[in-house]
Amino acid sequence: MSLIRIEEINIITDERGALHKLLPFPVSGEVYMVVTAPGQIRGEHFHSKMEEWFTTLSGEGDLSVQLPEGGAIETTTMVPGYRYLVPRGVAHRLTNTGKQDWTVLAGAEKGYDPKDTIEHRLQ
Repeated sequence: MSLIRIEEINIITDERGALHKLLPFPVSGEVYMVVTAPGQIRGEHFHSKMEEWFTTLSGEGDLSVQLPEGGAIETTTMVPGYRYLVPRGVAHRLTNTGKQDWTVLAGAEKGYDPKDTIEHRLQ
């Protein structure tokens, strides 16, 4: 059973170009862009009160998750055209696997709360 929910992004096209419905639901939290340099890691934490969505805008990288109490690490390569949900309570990290910056759009169901960002090194 996967800890990550992966959904294809709905793309609407016409002669003008395309509309990518990256977060096709009301957002009451935050939407932000994460830029990770080649070979770098971001995250390695979990949130007990919110879930997060991620989607690749440019570059390439992996999303890894693990339950905070331990167990297997699940890693998936984030490809454009899909969004990846990390449920609350699941530790996660982003790893740039490419040779250029990796740009990710993220959405959180709540505003940032430093007390709800709990460090967890995936091992």
